[in-house]
This record gives sequence, C-alpha cells and structure tokens, in this order.
Amino acid sequence: YVGMVGEVLEYDPPRRLVHTHKFTQHDDPVAKVIYELKPEGDSVRFTLTVEGLTPGTKTSKQMVMGGPMITKTLKAIVETGRPTLG
Repeated sequence: YVGMVGEVLEYDPPRRLVHTHKFTQHDDPVAKVIYELKPEGDSVRFTLTVEGLTPGTKTSKQMVMGGPMITKTLKAIVETGRPTLG
C-alpha cells in the first residue's frame, strides 16, 4: 500500500528541498511542498510552504493536520540527529 507519491524537484542541502505531493487515496490535484532553511544571525528560519493546495479538499485537511508533526520531526533531526519518538 502506498499512501503518498511525489517527485523531488529541487534539492540544495541544507537550504532547500522542493517536492510534489499527492495522497493516493484522494482524487485531489498534486501540490508542491517547499522546505527552506535560512540563517538569521545566531538562528535559522525554517519555512514550510505548500503551493497548489486547493482549500477544503481532503488533501488540504490532512496536510494542515500533518504540518506541525512534520515540523517537529525535522526540528528534532536537525537539533539531535534523531526524529522524535511521537
């Protein structure tokens, strides 16, 4: 069973990752997901952008719910080298 498919469009570690995203169980359009890290003084700004996401679709609802978990997991990997257990 495959729940999501996508294609890497850009990969510029550690600054930028862009990929397409489509849940296989929904008939919604493909979205583009962009992760960016930008140094700002002694810290780093993380931005997660989704383009082409149709508001109100099942994909939109699932991605809004999953965004905080993805952000938390990526933050843990960057800071500790390991994902969170939750």
